[in-house]
Amino acid sequence: MASKLYTHAIIADLSQKIEAGALRHGMRLESERELALQYKVSRGTIRSALQKLENLNYVTIAPNSGTYVCYETNLEIMPNVIRTASPIELIDARIAMEPHICRLATINAKSEQHDELKCLLELMDKSHDDSEAFSQYDAEFHSLLASMTHNNLIIWFIQLANMVRIQEQWQNLRHNSLNPESIKAYNQQHRDIVTAILNRDPEQAANNMRAHLYSARSSLTG
Repeated sequence: MASKLYTHAIIADLSQKIEAGALRHGMRLESERELALQYKVSRGTIRSALQKLENLNYVTIAPNSGTYVCYETNLEIMPNVIRTASPIELIDARIAMEPHICRLATINAKSEQHDELKCLLELMDKSHDDSEAFSQYDAEFHSLLASMTHNNLIIWFIQLANMVRIQEQWQNLRHNSLNPESIKAYNQQHRDIVTAILNRDPEQAANNMRAHLYSARSSLTG
């Protein structure tokens, strides 16, 4: 479990740097050995983190060449619907999609993905006073749920929706609405979702996700 915690912490750190533009599109990351020294983990942990980042379309791993950033943070070249979508449009789209994603995740998830969910719950709990870290783990949590459906079209939809998160308007709303109290409430909602998934109860998982997203919508509009 400890190695999985380290893996998700590395994913959150690198994805945040990529989204912030500190690691730009086309840049080559340091080698696995150098990253292992930097994060004080094994090369296997680094390799696992990079593979997950590749699955999330943050990087491309080129054999015998290295790992390159492929995530594009320039909104100007993104589809117009991504550039112009409002935070409320995003949350409403998620309300329409993610409850059913939870149903499919409950039915199709593999046991190792259950362990990943537990790790992310632990990391989000530890980030109750760090909104930036919490936001990265939260995005990873919802992306993992999409991955658990094993439906590539759904995974792609969620990746597109997550692009809206780099908008300045979304960043400002997140900054204003996230605090230790709201993060604690979200973490309990996340835990309720995971409990239903682990109990193999797809309808309860869907209901818990719907309640979570309506809570988030209320925070954004409040």
